[in-house]
Amino acid sequence: MLQVENLFLKKGSFVLQKLSFEVETNSYFVILGKTGSGKTMLLEALAGIQSVEGSISFDGKEITNLPPERRNFGFVYQDFKLFPNMNVRENIVFSSRYKKIENAKELFQDLIDFLQIKNILDRKITNLSGGEKQRVAIARAIYSRPKLLLLDEPLSAVDPTFRNSIMKSLKDIVKRYQITIVHVTHNFREASYLADKIAIILDGKILQTGKTDEVLNKPTSI
Repeated sequence: MLQVENLFLKKGSFVLQKLSFEVETNSYFVILGKTGSGKTMLLEALAGIQSVEGSISFDGKEITNLPPERRNFGFVYQDFKLFPNMNVRENIVFSSRYKKIENAKELFQDLIDFLQIKNILDRKITNLSGGEKQRVAIARAIYSRPKLLLLDEPLSAVDPTFRNSIMKSLKDIVKRYQITIVHVTHNFREASYLADKIAIILDGKILQTGKTDEVLNKPTSI
């Protein structure tokens, strides 16, 4: 379980104001809010990219001050951040350069089948569509065998014709790979389809947290 208590972060004039919430193990948690509400900053705080006040715990261990590489979290940014000097295959297996990947061959094969990217493994990143880049970024993140996967607006750069298939893939990740997901978005449809629980964020404050149906059907604020 991920537990966040009184998380405070100030960056310039923007403040995340003592946020508290919990994410259950092997669940899909969506943070929903409009652009500029602090969603990406919150993900970076969870990943250890931003220093914070307050407390972040995962699986019962305090990780507030741990560096990113010791948290065993995966992070997929909105713009993917794939390595342009490597092809698709090299991007996916990059984490094997600095850590031992359990059942690496089997995992790699399962990922390319699951995400339907077998036919693009030798392509350069510059020759991929937005949807293909997204699948590769997700495969790279899962290949490192994280316990928590952080997704920053993962569907914003994807062609609408592929959005449904990628949403289904995202939904299936939790059970298939036993990974907890925290996904930030401004899109109500994404949140409704994907989330087990939702947190509503606005201007650096969490306004409401709860089961998806409760939050979307009985909002506490406009």
